[in-house]
Amino acid sequence: MRGKLKYTVLTHCLSAAGTLRQMFGKVKPEWETRVFASYDEYSHGPLPLSGASRDFFLQRQAFWQSLDLYDADAAHDFDLTDEHISLVEEIKASDLVEICVSDSVQDVFYAAVTLRLLADDGVDITGILARYFGGCQVKWGLGALRLEEMEDLYGASNAEPLDAQLFGDLCRAVSQGSGEAVRNFINERNTAPVFVKALSSYLLRFPQFNGGLGSIDRALLGAGTDQMKKSAYTIGSAMAKGMPEHDHIGDLILFKRLVELCGVTPDPWFRFEGDPRRMRSCSVRLTESGLKARARYSVQVL
Repeated sequence: MRGKLKYTVLTHCLSAAGTLRQMFGKVKPEWETRVFASYDEYSHGPLPLSGASRDFFLQRQAFWQSLDLYDADAAHDFDLTDEHISLVEEIKASDLVEICVSDSVQDVFYAAVTLRLLADDGVDITGILARYFGGCQVKWGLGALRLEEMEDLYGASNAEPLDAQLFGDLCRAVSQGSGEAVRNFINERNTAPVFVKALSSYLLRFPQFNGGLGSIDRALLGAGTDQMKKSAYTIGSAMAKGMPEHDHIGDLILFKRLVELCGVTPDPWFRFEGDPRRMRSCSVRLTESGLKARARYSVQVL
């Protein structure tokens, strides 16, 4: 007698993975469902995809460990290589595999890079189904959905065979770290709306596509004040109100950039008080140069 159907689901967000596990346990208890998410976030740092996957993950690990300099309490000690090996083995043993993609920058980068790595390690990605999510329900990402919302959204969506060539071209575009490469991909390929929304938001990180000032700097300038405030307050305001709707950038990336803007010479945009490795205890304010930059680039005050 045949055992349970082995079903593997891939998603970028760890919190979305938890919700999906609850959902499948409730609506498909007869399935043996595994949900995989990633500790990585591929829209930042290098994407060295020309070598072996192990070399790729070692460089990604080094990138995240370099961010420990900006958080005295952080320790990026997870093993990305073991995570990937487990995923490859699980997929090869599965009856059905599906990847969930919303219209966020983070989901689209995750899908493109993960599928490329799986293909490089011998997985037939043409057998993987893609399930796309879009609309106002997922504007904060799949991880923000409650269980009932996930059930409704999942039930209203369809899984379809993924276009391996499209994802391959997408991966080549995003791995270059170039706004021009991403813009060319949007212009040359007839892509799904989730891709267009995500990649259009990603382009705003580049000054040449955002009025001379990238979206991260723009959000930080908009969140800053001329009075000393806790850095966590400035970062929280930038995250919640300053970033493009489809680009969910984490606090550590924003804090790293804030520290860098404090060190710009000769006219830094921000001034720190306290230990710049402790976001929740140090304070920051806009300098006169920062206020002038906010006016010069027509930055909206948050």
